[in-house]
Amino acid sequence: MPTKAKFTPRHFIYAVAPALWQHPSLDLNARGVATVLLMHRNAENGGCFPEYETIALEVGLSKSSRHTVKEALQELKEAGLIDWVRHGRANRYDLSGLLALCDQKLLSAAEVEKAVEAAKADPRHTKVKAPKSLPRAA
Repeated sequence: MPTKAKFTPRHFIYAVAPALWQHPSLDLNARGVATVLLMHRNAENGGCFPEYETIALEVGLSKSSRHTVKEALQELKEAGLIDWVRHGRANRYDLSGLLALCDQKLLSAAEVEKAVEAAKADPRHTKVKAPKSLPRAA
């Protein structure tokens, strides 16, 4: 009898929230935490109460990675994707921004290339300049 494949956050993100991977400012931990929050959301009432340790384990971090989870949650909050309210000893996460992101369409390769070119043309875009000459090897 074949074994059933384990459903991981990576599978979930590709199926439900692929636009999350195109978000320009989120690092991998924040994307993983966002995915776990989406997986823990109660579809009927919108409740979402996972503990830091649960989030860490499901993202693939060690159980003691509370600080990394807190940083990722703060990053998601600063991006406007989540918010939370203290609910007793747990946080109740508001995922409305994240759910709105999940409804966005993915950019095509041409659209991504166009956005990159526009960013390069922006005078505020910083570039690292290569030195004019490199030291010669002896």
